[in-house]
Parts: sequence; structure tokens; C-alpha cells
Amino acid sequence: MKDPRPLVGLAIFLASPILLAQDREAPQPSFHLEVQAQLADWREQHGTSWQADRNAGGYVDFLYGGSATPAFEPRSDKDFFSIARLFAEESFALHGIESVTLVEERVTLLPLGLVGTTDKMTVRFRQEVRGVPVLDGRVNVLTDLAGRLLSIQTTALPNVANFSTRALIDSERATQTAVTAFMASVGAAPTSISEATLGIAGVDRGDSRSTHLVYEIDVQWIEEGFEPKGTTYRVDAHTGQVVDQRSSVHHFDVGGTVSSLATPGTLPDIPSNPEVTQLLPFLRVQSSAGTINADSNGSFNFPGVNGPLTCTFSFVGPYANVVNTAGASYSLAVGLTGTGNNVLLNPASTGTITAQANCYVELVRLRNWIRSVNPADGIADFPALANTAVSGSC
Repeated sequence: MKDPRPLVGLAIFLASPILLAQDREAPQPSFHLEVQAQLADWREQHGTSWQADRNAGGYVDFLYGGSATPAFEPRSDKDFFSIARLFAEESFALHGIESVTLVEERVTLLPLGLVGTTDKMTVRFRQEVRGVPVLDGRVNVLTDLAGRLLSIQTTALPNVANFSTRALIDSERATQTAVTAFMASVGAAPTSISEATLGIAGVDRGDSRSTHLVYEIDVQWIEEGFEPKGTTYRVDAHTGQVVDQRSSVHHFDVGGTVSSLATPGTLPDIPSNPEVTQLLPFLRVQSSAGTINADSNGSFNFPGVNGPLTCTFSFVGPYANVVNTAGASYSLAVGLTGTGNNVLLNPASTGTITAQANCYVELVRLRNWIRSVNPADGIADFPALANTAVSGSC
């Protein structure tokens, strides 16, 4: 069975049970042993292939790697919700998420049969306590079409069903606290302030985690010609203190232009013909957000992605596949944020790498020349193989 991690990747914010907003250290080793024993029981019931990832609080936030038989065969979205809830309840001792706090959100078919595996269903719950949302709190249950459990991943908070949802300060005081903190940080009065929203949040502090009833307020300063500033504050609704904050200004595209130092003209790579920067049309760019090819000008863009994003470049594309026979083929991994990045391959103009760059540039140039002569001629529209550092050959 394939690892379902890519299907259910989520941010993790879990916390220990408390009644009021107080810090509590992570569970002691005995607690970890208890969870380990519960995992052993789960494996005994459902198979030894099950794996579990735990967070700093000691609870399991990702259960995966096996298959568990459902209580009945689902025939509707309602059935999938029921089966997912039953599995969440059965695994409660591992993750600590109480079923009473889970609200049905959606059932989604994942048509993975189109990419060589089997179709799946993912069931999502959001978490609430007496109508107050747990911020970032979700439980995702992955099954096959027959309802067999494949994984459970959660960003919800454990043991919060009895958590106090009564605020001791009002939203106006929380908002003023956030504005004061923003002005102290930015040195300017905000141009926009969101409405304060009441929620429950898990907050990390070193090796411990705590649960808080908070007001969440987004404060921003935006002026034409300046980089915008924005921070989302979480103000404790019992103490009036800021317990968490994060930037609310993000760049939602990652891209730029890719080029390489390569030999110009028709002369070989010799001291009298030094390398120059040349664009790399159609070059492949790989990242966790997917794989794309640069356009005819060497420009690339990952839309809707918030950096930093690690992008890997190599001399491969739809019209060239360059292989270094003397060792690993060249690649460059760069962390990028925003657009307008200029990525340069072979920056030290190393001879063995220049050879690879030259092969890529010339193969693409040959393809473009054929298309310029006859736009309908696609004879060179394939990833032509080029070997470099071939012993005894030129």
C-alpha cells in the first residue's frame, strides 16, 4: 500500500487537556508508554503494518500504513461520515480527539485511479466546543471506496470537550492589545483591523503545549509604494495577553527566470571563449508544489504557492535530457520566495557542468531552429538524450 502522506498533509497544532487557559508541560514518559501500548493494541486488532507519528504533546496526529475493516459498507456520503466517526472514536486513545467536538464538513472523492493507484474517499471534520471553533482544528479520515480505513490525520485539540468557552475580557480590549503590539513592532498605526473572532487555540512554547481561549485579530498597514505589514494576533480571552502571532502577509506565487553559464557561439569551451549567461527555455523545475517547465524565455511560475519553496533545476526538459556519464548529473536546489527570482545554474563555470549546459542549450536551439523553418515540423519535439564526459569521445 502506498504511503498516504501526500494526500493528507496538514499543519499540526495539538495540546494537552486543561479547563482554563493555563500552560501545561508535555506528558511525562509514562504517558508516551501508554500511547505506545494503545498503538500495540490497535496493531493487534487491525494489523502490524500500521504506523503512527506523534506530536510534542505525545498524542498520535497521523495514523497510517495499514487497513481496517469498516462496520458496514458505505453507500452514501452520510455512510462515509458515519464510518469515519466510528474509526475516530475507536482510535480515541491514540489521538485524544473527542467525537462530540467533531462537526461534519465534507466528503471528497479522490480520483487517484487516474494516476495509477485506486480511488479514495477523504472525510473531513472541523472541531468545535459548544459552538466555538478550534482554530486550525481538523480531522481527516482517508478510506477506500469500500470504507476500509487507510489513515487518520488530525490538527485538532485533544480532550477539550469540557474546556471553558466563557471569555473574561471583551473583544474591544483584545483588539486594543493587538493594535498596541502591532504599533510597537511596526512603528505605524494600522490601516485595517479585522473583527475579533473568538476561538480555541493550541500554542507551542518550547517543549510544552497549552490550550487557550483566544480572540484572533488581524492587523495590517498598507501604503502604496511600501512593503505591506500584517500580523494576526491571538489574545488570551482570560488574561488579555498575546499568546501567539504570525505574519498575515504572504506572496502567493513563486517564480522567476532560469539561466546558466554556457559557452557562446560555435567555438568550444576554451579560455578565449569564456562562458556567458544564457537563458534556459523549457527547463524542468521540480518542487513539492509539482513539476513544471519554464517557457520559451526561461521563465517559470508556481501559482498560488506561498514561499519559501525549494525548487530543483537540472538540464532536463521536453527537448533535452542531459546525462553526465562520469558521475551525477548536475542539479541545483534553491529556496525561493515570491516572483522575480533570477536563478543561475553553473555559477562557477565548472568545465564538466558547462559541458552539460552546452548540450542543453544546443539541443533546444536545434529544436527551435527546426520549428522556425517549418512550424508544423515536430520531428525534434522529444527529450533528446545527450551524454557528456564520454571517455575517448568528443
